[in-house]
Amino acid sequence: MAENPPKYRLVRPAANEVYPPVAAARLKLLKDLNHCWNEVFPLEVQVHLRPKPTSFFEPFQQYGIALYDASAEAALATPIHYGKYKAWIDHELKQAICEFLAPLRTRRLRGQHPKTQKPSQWQRWLAESWKNFDHPLHAELSARADELINALEDPSDYYYSRFVEVLYKALSRRTPFWLVRAFDAQRSPAESPDKKVSPVTPVRDSEPSPVVRGRRLRAGGAEIEKVKHDIRELKAAGVSQHEICTRLKSRTRPPNAAWRNLTWLAAFRDPVHKPAVKCWISGVK
Repeated sequence: MAENPPKYRLVRPAANEVYPPVAAARLKLLKDLNHCWNEVFPLEVQVHLRPKPTSFFEPFQQYGIALYDASAEAALATPIHYGKYKAWIDHELKQAICEFLAPLRTRRLRGQHPKTQKPSQWQRWLAESWKNFDHPLHAELSARADELINALEDPSDYYYSRFVEVLYKALSRRTPFWLVRAFDAQRSPAESPDKKVSPVTPVRDSEPSPVVRGRRLRAGGAEIEKVKHDIRELKAAGVSQHEICTRLKSRTRPPNAAWRNLTWLAAFRDPVHKPAVKCWISGVK
């Protein structure tokens, strides 16, 4: 598994005194697992019944999302390099969480006695919740419970690959949110949404000299390239065109556009200019 960038780490549950959401997620996991045991082993259960591990996927999925969110939030407290953050949160962090909850065991490790290897998070919390689960046939059902506790130990088994697939997709649904947060965090103070900027370019009484005009054209070209770069990042994060215009606010508009004296959002809301704005944003590749 690839190492995380130096400043971006998976928030481990051991640090729950620093990240209370992780501690809260652990308590919720145990509560939800107890509910799952109640569903797979009702009072009138047949001892020979073999429940499927998929019955326990949802609580671990929510626990993984809590780890993902806490890790992403902690990383935003450090200086952000958007490219590295994106690579980490879009793949490496998801891999780390999947490996943390259900590690890929080698053949040698799978052949070891359970007590000689560190239990996975799946094993740890299922075993903990089973130990505290109250059932009149608890002893008789222990063999079936052990099968569920160890269900993800074989990577060639269907349930292991299915668990990783479900978890990875659940984490991926949270990625756009954190990419937008990272995009906002890396913006310079001059581009901060809180900065008040006049939406209309003031009209001067006289034309500037050709030298000054040339400098401004070059500066305007650099600014519009920055705008295009940010639009690409927002589009890659799955942000809608309306939200893109909301975030751009009064930043540089295309110099030849008929709506250049309006803010991005005002032009997008204008029925006359909206098609042109949408076309321009769509053309940014």
